Amino acid sequence: MDHDLITDIQQIAALAKERHAENWRFRSYLKAWLDWPDARLDAFVREVYEGVAREIDCLSCAHCCRVMRIELDPEDIERLAHRLEISPEEFVARYTELGEEQERRLASVPCPFLDGNRCSVYEDRPRDCLEFPHLDKDGFRLRCPGAIENAAYCPLVFNTLERLKARLPYHRRRRKRYG
Repeated sequence: MDHDLITDIQQIAALAKERHAENWRFRSYLKAWLDWPDARLDAFVREVYEGVAREIDCLSCAHCCRVMRIELDPEDIERLAHRLEISPEEFVARYTELGEEQERRLASVPCPFLDGNRCSVYEDRPRDCLEFPHLDKDGFRLRCPGAIENAAYCPLVFNTLERLKARLPYHRRRRKRYG
């Protein structure tokens, strides 16, 4: 049985912090103990995520737009500059900065294109936004650390991770091993 959804951002942040070590143990379980092929795990994660996504309306939250540092690739810059009717150079100067690893990213948080809970450039939004929360992609075992970090501020990620922990044989294995 699935857990009730939690959508309150403060509660999610507190629970994600409280469960941080547990989530890293779950990641270790996925990497070392779950004997499913990657394709099976990825399909299962996608199925669980899609179930959660049917129950949560991102427009009622938009918290990711308020806290994420959005990375931009050259195509994002071109597309957004065209959308705003400015040159790519002006877009870079006005809206971006270099991150710690010299990646180009939006300079401000919250996102300067957030209007209420809606994206004012939705059709031309950066790839980073388009693909978030990355739970429908292949390679979940490798991307699990990102999901653990994103669970602290995204109801979709938090609830998907909680349902994965409940539905996989993770807890049954832990009880046997740890008493």
